[in-house]
Amino acid sequence: MNSIFEIRKTLGLSQRKMADVLGITSSQLAMYETGKRGLPPKARVLGLAIASYLEKESRTIENDSQVALGKKEKTLWEKERKNARRQKEKLSIEIEGLDEKENQLKKLLACKGLLSKPEIWASSEFGYSHWELLLRKAEKEKQKLDENRRTLVLKENELNARIALLSIWLGIEPG
Repeated sequence: MNSIFEIRKTLGLSQRKMADVLGITSSQLAMYETGKRGLPPKARVLGLAIASYLEKESRTIENDSQVALGKKEKTLWEKERKNARRQKEKLSIEIEGLDEKENQLKKLLACKGLLSKPEIWASSEFGYSHWELLLRKAEKEKQKLDENRRTLVLKENELNARIALLSIWLGIEPG
């Protein structure tokens, strides 16, 4: 199974539902399926994970004609899905916090041109060197925020893939 279209048809999903699973709009999915556009990285990862699962499932069904989801497995998968959703909510809050800090730093760094003029600091008790130190700290902090953001976004993508797969396994809407 090598295309999102094949996966969607195998699962019997509409474009809208498949787009929801992948975290993209239905128009993005339609453009991808017609070859006009590529999938965003996050959707590509989810698509690959779903394709991998479907290939494993089809091999299992070929080997065992009757595959039934046991009550114990279903309960474990439901708990796993709930836990993944909770982790995703926590990550979203962390990302929002990073966004807030980043916006504050952007405002400070946007003033760089104006505040780097020595005449502005002539009457200040802090002086120009204080501004330079503050600016360097802000730039370093922004770099740290960018690194943290990348890490959190990767974790969020992994959780989205896990939630989507568990939802499919459980036969529930991924949303």
